[in-house]
This record gives sequence, C-alpha cells and structure tokens, in this order.
Amino acid sequence: MSSRLNYFKIFNLGLGFMVISMIWAAYNAYMPIFLGNFTKSSALIGFVMSWDNIANLFLLPSFGALSDNTQTKIGRRMPYILVSMPLAGALYVLLPFQKKLLSLLIIDLLFNIVVATYRTPMVALMPDIVEEEYRSKANGVVNFMGGVGSLIIFFIGSQLYRINKSYPFFLSGILSFIIPIVLFLTIKEPKIVVNDKKKQSILKVLTAVVKDQNKASFYTFISIFMTIAGFASVETFFYKVL
Repeated sequence: MSSRLNYFKIFNLGLGFMVISMIWAAYNAYMPIFLGNFTKSSALIGFVMSWDNIANLFLLPSFGALSDNTQTKIGRRMPYILVSMPLAGALYVLLPFQKKLLSLLIIDLLFNIVVATYRTPMVALMPDIVEEEYRSKANGVVNFMGGVGSLIIFFIGSQLYRINKSYPFFLSGILSFIIPIVLFLTIKEPKIVVNDKKKQSILKVLTAVVKDQNKASFYTFISIFMTIAGFASVETFFYKVL
C-alpha cells in the first residue's frame, strides 16, 4: 500500500461504486413498474424487490470471506470484479426486454445472485489498497462517487427512460463492462498473505458487537438497519404515487 492517499486510484475505485449506485437506483425505480405490468399483487412485487436483501444476508458475507481467502496473480478481489461485474451488467440489460413474468423473475434472480458476488469484494478492495489512516478520506471519495451515480440515474436516466425504458439499463450495463477494465489497469492489489489465526466467523463478529460494553458498535448497527429499512419500505412502492 502507498504511504499516502492515491486519489487517482481511489477515484477509479469510486467509479465502481458509481456504477453500483446507478444499477440499484434504476433497478429500485423501474423494476416495480416492470413487475406491475404483469401483476397487481403488491405482496409479490414487494417480495421480489426484497429477495436481493434476503439473499445478500448469505451471499455478501460468503463471497467477502471467499475473496479474503482467494490468492491469484491479479489479487484477491479483482477476479470477482472482472468476471461478475460484466456478467451482472449483461443480465441487467435484459430486464426491460422480458415479455413474461416468469422470464423476468428468472433473469432478476440470476442478476441479484451475480451482482452479489462482486459487491463485497469491491467494498473490501478499498481498505486493501489504502492505509488505515487514510481510509476515512478514501471512504468519503467512494461514497461521493456513489452519490454521483444516483444523481446520474435520477436526472439523466429518467430522461433516457422517457425515450426508451431500456436506455438507463443500457447505460449502467455498458459501464459494467468498461469499469472492470479500468480497475484492472489502474489498481494493483498488494499481495496479502492470509493468516488463519486472524480469521473470524460472521457469528463471532456479531457476538462481539452485541457484547461491546459501550454499545457503540451495536447502536451503529441498529441505526444503519433502521435507516435502510425505513428507506426501503417507502422506495419500492413510491412509483404508485407518481
């Protein structure tokens, strides 16, 4: 890792977060509309819009741990990003073109599984390439880029949707092919030897959070959970009031 913060690398990594935000902003805005073309069941629409979160309870920690223990010539995280990000982009582009509910559900399920395989490795890449003292700044940059991605979809993607409902998906899908190449060419992962003694299960981490005497970690977890739960409960059916 560099002895100082390399903003060029962090900006490029931020592009990955930007694409992820673009993907989910368009997905959460338009997927309920696509589902509404086939069914009027709010229960089914709500379930489909939540199954990525249900799956992520198991997939995100699993692939994060898997990437922790991956050793390749191009790094621990990069194989997942190079393979899964373009594949997820291709599945994502197919969503607006489905003519039957079953095919839409199948493509959507595959998309949610594939995108989960690179999300955690993408997040974990930042602390791998940034020293601890600079991680707050780096986190600010990548989160800012994520916000930019959402703004692109809300302002530009919405206009593209008016022209053709598939255009916002094409935009994010194309970037899902370009950005992995940019990351591969500009970010070289440091070689990190996995120490078996330092491995901790998800259960042990959560137990440590609950048993934390000052409860700071616990209250942070709860506040994040409540924020995301509240936002998600409104977001899925917001299209009905438009």
